[in-house]
Amino acid sequence: MTTDCPSVYSAHGTHVVPGMTDEQAAKARRWEKPSLAVALAVAPVLIARQQDLLGIVPEILFCLVTAFLIAEAARMLQLAPDNRAWLARNLLDVVVILAALVSLPFFEPRNDWVSVILLLRVLDLLPLVHRYVLRVTPALFAFTLLVVVWLMGGLAFVQVEVPEEGGSYTLLQGLYWSMTTITTVGYGDFSPSTPTGYVLAMILEPVGLGVGALIVAAAVGFFNREFAEAFLGRVEQRMDDLLPTDDPYR
Repeated sequence: MTTDCPSVYSAHGTHVVPGMTDEQAAKARRWEKPSLAVALAVAPVLIARQQDLLGIVPEILFCLVTAFLIAEAARMLQLAPDNRAWLARNLLDVVVILAALVSLPFFEPRNDWVSVILLLRVLDLLPLVHRYVLRVTPALFAFTLLVVVWLMGGLAFVQVEVPEEGGSYTLLQGLYWSMTTITTVGYGDFSPSTPTGYVLAMILEPVGLGVGALIVAAAVGFFNREFAEAFLGRVEQRMDDLLPTDDPYR
């Protein structure tokens, strides 16, 4: 089975796995586009849920997202020739489902901050973005990773931290803190004060370094390619200038 996905991604994505028959693979692929739509809807649902927008609607949508993830995994397990191999190959899917379950509104105390893990589903489905939407380059992958980590950090910070003067942090303040932490700027105007917040900061800081390294590597690769193309163009022009005007190969 061939694929045009870039080598940095798993060619089979999260649905088609080795050992599937053509019929099983076709049935598994029917879930790809709905899975991608659900993954892209997670961020708006989480933001609306955190901001208490639209009343109970975000909670209902979150429950529907969780139900879809469970149904999808159950169907993939049914189609997979080896359930253990599927689970080992799609561990992120299992983590996302567990995070969704413990974040449901029925549980007390509320664990809404854990729900930010669902945003990782976007990274898991990037092969589908490449296949159906647009070509995923290393630069786009690095940028997507930055946005996902930034949103995860900002939403989690707002949900686990409370200002000393009372009230709550706004989403903008959470995103601001997340970006300054990822970039290791750390102005200190907003800082964690809870054990969960400390752990969150310690996770974001090294992750930010890794994301920054990916972005730099992607940028260097792009500029190296542009430089090489420009250099070859100048060489060809120079060769044309050196050839005699009556040269038959001009």
